[in-house]
Order: sequence, then structure tokens, then C-alpha cells
Amino acid sequence: MSRPHLIAIAGLIALTLLAFVIGRFAIAPNECIAILWATLSNTTHALPATYDTIIFEIRGPRIAAAVMIGAALAAAGTAYQSLFRNPLVSPDILGVSSGAALGATLAILLSLPMIAIQGFAFGGGMLAVALVYFIGNAVRGHDPILALILTGVVIGSMLGACLAIVKYV
Repeated sequence: MSRPHLIAIAGLIALTLLAFVIGRFAIAPNECIAILWATLSNTTHALPATYDTIIFEIRGPRIAAAVMIGAALAAAGTAYQSLFRNPLVSPDILGVSSGAALGATLAILLSLPMIAIQGFAFGGGMLAVALVYFIGNAVRGHDPILALILTGVVIGSMLGACLAIVKYV
């Protein structure tokens, strides 16, 4: 492994440990390590059972979710950067942000439950990308990446205008 990878892994481990010990109910780093080691080695520890609850039922799932979401966002960012061959690309390029915002806003306006709001946001983002892809693909005789970017900007602006209308309503 290269040096930057090792530094990133060490940083992730350090920040994960920090996230385990910092909170409304403070747990000392040595106590946290003792609890984690006892669980990994299938032994017991002399600390209160509330520490186990805090670490494994409250902070642990939150930390795991944060790491997985961060990994997913990093993968999405890498996919965007490789597709457009540009390290400064963002989800706004294809109208994903505007589509997701419009979908979520429509679901909120319809008083749908949280899972439906998330589904509408995901669907709105996917519909925006599909619309950009089909319109950008229909433009012939030009650079396909440039056509995709310009179509994305136009569709993103259109969806942003629709979002403003829905918010006004």
C-alpha cells in the first residue's frame, strides 16, 4: 500500500475511535478500547453495561452509517470525475441535485412518510439523469460530453424553476 493510503486508513481509525469516545456521555479512550477488545476477543470487561449500550447500540451504528455513506459519496464522486474527466465536477452538472430536491419537495407537499420522501428524492434524481442522458444523446454531431454537460445545466435549471414553483404553491 502507498503512503497516502496508509495515512487515510490511520486517519479513519483515529476518527472512528474519536467518534466512539466523544458525546453527551463521555467514555475514556482506554475504556472504549477495552470494550471493543473484549467484544472482539469474546471476553468480559469490568465496565458498566451502559457503556456497551452506548457503544454498540447508539454510536456504533451511527459511525458505521457515516463510513458507508462517505464511501458511497466517494464512489459517486469518482464516477462523476472519471465520466467527465474533470476533478471539479459536481452532481449539479447532470441536474441530480435539482431532480432530487424537486422529488423530495413534492413528497413533502403530499405529506408522505419519510421513506416515501427519500424514494421520491432518489426517483427525482434518477429521472433527471435519464432525461439529461436521452436529450444529450439525441444531439448529434457534437462532443458527447459537452452535449451532456450543457443538457444537464439546462435540465437542472428547469427543475430548479419547477422546484421554485412547487415551493411557492
